Amino acid sequence: MTEEQGNRIIELLESMNSHLDSISSNTNPAYDASDICNRLDDVITAIENNG
Repeated sequence: MTEEQGNRIIELLESMNSHLDSISSNTNPAYDASDICNRLDDVITAIENNG
């Protein structure tokens, strides 16, 4: 992995963290985490395919 790819992954994770914080702040704590897990799986697959 190049430094640029690493930086892009860090930016993506920071963005996801921000969105998750927003979800957490604006929803009941019992929200369905399966959607988030599915999205994370999509992101990991995309990273692997572009790696």
